[in-house]
Amino acid sequence: MSMTKRKHPVESKLSIEIVAGGPFAKPVLPFELHFRPPEDPILKRLSRRYNLEKIAGTGTDFARARRLKSWVRRQWNHGFDQLPSPYHAIDLLAATKTGKSFQCGHYSQAFVECCLAVGLPARVIGVTRKEVAFPYNHPGNAGHVVAETYCRELQHWILFDCDTNCYFVDEKDRPVGAIDIHEALHAKKQKHIRLIQDRPAFASPQPTEAISQQELDRIVRDIQQHQTKQFYHNIHTGTVQGYQGSANHGYEAKCVRFAGCTQHPVALSFRQNDGEAGSTGFLTAQREHWDWPINRTYARATMLGQKPSPRVRVDLEHSMPFFAHYELHFNGHALPRQRGSQVSLTLRDDMNEFTAAAVDRTGRAGSNAMLQIRLRK
Repeated sequence: MSMTKRKHPVESKLSIEIVAGGPFAKPVLPFELHFRPPEDPILKRLSRRYNLEKIAGTGTDFARARRLKSWVRRQWNHGFDQLPSPYHAIDLLAATKTGKSFQCGHYSQAFVECCLAVGLPARVIGVTRKEVAFPYNHPGNAGHVVAETYCRELQHWILFDCDTNCYFVDEKDRPVGAIDIHEALHAKKQKHIRLIQDRPAFASPQPTEAISQQELDRIVRDIQQHQTKQFYHNIHTGTVQGYQGSANHGYEAKCVRFAGCTQHPVALSFRQNDGEAGSTGFLTAQREHWDWPINRTYARATMLGQKPSPRVRVDLEHSMPFFAHYELHFNGHALPRQRGSQVSLTLRDDMNEFTAAAVDRTGRAGSNAMLQIRLRK
């Protein structure tokens, strides 16, 4: 009697291989970032009153921010008036209609709020000369306030100086940020950084009862020095942007000082350990802690189930301010918009391609995360 051999099921050899792709993991910063959203009632009123979308126009983030910079500069000439804190861009602009004029910090605050109102992430930047280290020994003005906008086409924070209505470029004519000027200065390569002057340029303030012509002349000389790279010896910014003074935004604002090129004075009450929280903020030498990686998408694929299968789960993360949804594509086809952090896919034989981009509430997408996945049998 013959025996029939029983056929045992062949064990599946399916596996997935990530051939190319990334980024996979979202960086963890030692602080939280908060940007005032475009739908904030005050920003919405600001945008409608001054038609900021039309002023910003179309095109790249850099081109839109540059137009807003020059528009803010045209609203008043440098002066010495003050507003009680907290104030907003809409308060500053209303005050200029009564003849008041303000300083560099007011220009930067107004510019940042205008950028945020049209969906451009922006931040106020403080810059100071070397002489601010204690003991203070500089006879004149040693600090300045500028701003930066994150330009997604450049994937970089770009510096804009509203008070003097300029920006800077490197030897290849690429717009740069405060950290680029800072590093060039400390590497003694500041000659590679060039100033681009827009119109209208800085206008000298007029004397007042409290400020003599002699004092005014000294102030103007100091202000004109703001356009030199020496003011970028020290740079700092805040973790909460678009809010001014003691505004009740509910976030803990911290200051971030970049110390990658210089030892910061202990008297500023910052710890000397990289990224460690001090009494007023973070002192860091890590570029990522300064050049915040925003407007990015991250994706990681994992095979689903306990047994090998062609099904994978893609975990999604983003660093997109004003996040609305993900735009997804798989093997050349658009998938439904996704707000959640996971999506399931069934792989075809051999090569598969998946892309994801976080989109903000103004409809603009950040940089893609891409996965090329090979299904092996």
